[in-house]
Amino acid sequence: MGYSPYKLLNASELTAICKHIEAICTEWIAGWFSHEPSIGVRCFRAAEYAQNTLAENTVWMSADSTSGDFVALAIPAGLFSEFGGLLLSSQSAIGRAGENQHSEILAELSQRALSDLIFQIKKPAAHSGVKKFSEASAPSSGFWKAGSGASVVEVTVDRQCLIIAFDFQSVRGMLPSSAMQPAPNVHPLVKPADALDGGRVKLKILVGQAQLELALLQTIVVGDVIKLDKNIEEPLHVINSDGTLFCKGFLGCRDGKKSIQLVN
Repeated sequence: MGYSPYKLLNASELTAICKHIEAICTEWIAGWFSHEPSIGVRCFRAAEYAQNTLAENTVWMSADSTSGDFVALAIPAGLFSEFGGLLLSSQSAIGRAGENQHSEILAELSQRALSDLIFQIKKPAAHSGVKKFSEASAPSSGFWKAGSGASVVEVTVDRQCLIIAFDFQSVRGMLPSSAMQPAPNVHPLVKPADALDGGRVKLKILVGQAQLELALLQTIVVGDVIKLDKNIEEPLHVINSDGTLFCKGFLGCRDGKKSIQLVN
């Protein structure tokens, strides 16, 4: 009985996807823009991407393909004309058009440019035939589950954000095959996703410990400093809920949140 591999993309794989998409976008920009707009690329595991960041009127677009992989682009409906305004090559056409035609021209220009971006991202086999960029359904609920192997990439072009979704098959095509293969000769009794989906592990970060005399404890006030047993350069202990050591790491900040970087 077949099963869908349970795949969690690691940091190296997410970085590789980012570099791959950034290289494609850089080439795409060179072909569509007569200036050099700023570009930013961020990659997420689909299960960790906040779907509520998508506007209610988000339109999912996908390129027709028989290759079977799913690559789709999401953009708020109102941004089609705004994105078209970024394409400097369209200004001559806009200058000759009447005011009522401006938004239609920009929207059409955006659709052509974004269609070309999707086809550049997809496999070479998808380039055969007529390029058609059409409205598509949003990814299914399984796409957003932990272990789906799917990825979401944010591409920002001059502050205009595009969302590109890649299913497991598409991600596998962008990464070395050795990184995406499940362990050989492994046949789980149940689907890994069924066994692990929804499971949670609670971890605690131990900053340090201190022993105080009871008399001193009764005298401390707000503003007092308590010296811990850890040196500032020592990694912190990450412990399981049962108190056993899970790993060590250094405290830091990521996206405005306290974070810890694992070292061993």
